[in-house]
Amino acid sequence: MFIVQRNNNKFMCSQLIYSYNQDSFFCNPRFMQQYSLLINDLELGLNEDFELVSVSGLSPYSSWSKKKISIPQSIQGILRYVDESLNIGMSYRIAEFPAYIDDEKGLVLIGDFVSAQSVIQVLDGVMVSLSYGMINGILLKPIFL
Repeated sequence: MFIVQRNNNKFMCSQLIYSYNQDSFFCNPRFMQQYSLLINDLELGLNEDFELVSVSGLSPYSSWSKKKISIPQSIQGILRYVDESLNIGMSYRIAEFPAYIDDEKGLVLIGDFVSAQSVIQVLDGVMVSLSYGMINGILLKPIFL
């Protein structure tokens, strides 16, 4: 389960990048992460305070379906995972969702935002949809390389 704290500070991940050659996302600069949650094979990196600080991992472009995607209204905030029973260095899969691409807008959606109670911009180029404290979608606007 996640909780949100409002934040008006600069995001830690200043650039979200997608590499076609590696079929992967990564944040630049990279930050030290202690814990890892997985949605599909996308890693949500958490710091020592269980706050989301990076997004990275495998997500093959060829597996995405084409779809028109709208950018929802959001608040800027810190996403904190409240289950502190995670072990350092281990990854925990929390969900599997379909992935979509809107080539015109350069957006990638994993999951959906239809049932969102709140949408939080947690990093530059990363929005998360929450319902009852659970992630039901991630919207990514990377720089494609």
